Amino acid sequence: PPPGPPAADTVCFPGADNSGNTCLPTVSVGFPSGYNYPSPLNGSSKYRKPVRFIDLSAVDPNTKIAPNFKLSEVAQEWKGKYAVVQPHAVVNLQKMRDSAGALKINSGYRSPKYNSGVGGATWSRHMYGDGFDIDPVNISVNSLEPKCTANGGKLVEYSSHVHCDWRFDSLD
Repeated sequence: PPPGPPAADTVCFPGADNSGNTCLPTVSVGFPSGYNYPSPLNGSSKYRKPVRFIDLSAVDPNTKIAPNFKLSEVAQEWKGKYAVVQPHAVVNLQKMRDSAGALKINSGYRSPKYNSGVGGATWSRHMYGDGFDIDPVNISVNSLEPKCTANGGKLVEYSSHVHCDWRFDSLD
């Protein structure tokens, strides 16, 4: 029989085979030091505090969350032990990779403390698990930019990289 819906305490990603069955445990930890999320921007539910987190110390960082991406490429424990990674954003990131070729993720999830320390925006999408700073490997930054918007992303232009996020999509 086909698998049932994922457990309430897991988050599922496309995985190496793109089947959607790569599920990681999540935890509810409250908001420990360094996780002081701002009040939602204009009251939007898309800027609400996370409900559950991936405990990066409890999962294999080499887990393939998409055919071409490992968890460690989008979330690192030194940027926050507890991470949020939105599955819909990983799906779209993989679509960008399929279209653009190899991509280097410079920054994915950031805890609020880490985000503040690097001068990130108050409501940075990095803190909500659907924002990524990306360097293309085989094409120019200018060629990568339209691939963000073509896959439903919001583009923030920089000369050195592309910031692409899915702020308009519902949170997973």
